[in-house]
Amino acid sequence: MNRGFTLVELLAVVVIVIALALLITPKLSRLTNDNRTKAYKEIENRLEEAAKKYIVDEYIDSETTALTITKANLIEKGYIGEIYDLKDKSVCEGFVTITNLNTTPTYTVSLICSNYTSE
Repeated sequence: MNRGFTLVELLAVVVIVIALALLITPKLSRLTNDNRTKAYKEIENRLEEAAKKYIVDEYIDSETTALTITKANLIEKGYIGEIYDLKDKSVCEGFVTITNLNTTPTYTVSLICSNYTSE
């Protein structure tokens, strides 16, 4: 009495495993990219919040109508730490442009990483 698997049974299992892998891989890749994009958006939100604190703490002149605050300014004053690309860990660049500063400020965040650039 032989208790092993036949070659046909083993091939069937291999084919099923490969089919499942082919179905799952694109979904996992898409999920990873979606999560990475959400993380970049969170970095943009942190830059904006840091810029808002910077304006309050640094007593920006009320006559100023527009202002650009660089990532370097925010790091220098201790509002944020260095920003690294989530994929390859290279250093990102960024700045926040504020318009209508003396009325209703509008914040535009620009984040430039090797694998992501703000829209």
